[in-house]
Amino acid sequence: MSSFSIGHRGAPMQFPEHTVESNRAAALMGGGHSGMCCNVY
Repeated sequence: MSSFSIGHRGAPMQFPEHTVESNRAAALMGGGHSGMCCNVY
């Protein structure tokens, strides 16, 4: 069985949620995410 995970709101412990910096940090951290979710306002 494979796992599926999505990075949501970026890396909120390092940067404010829903910011470019937060999403970039989450992408660089990897963590085995299958995808990322970002909200566009």
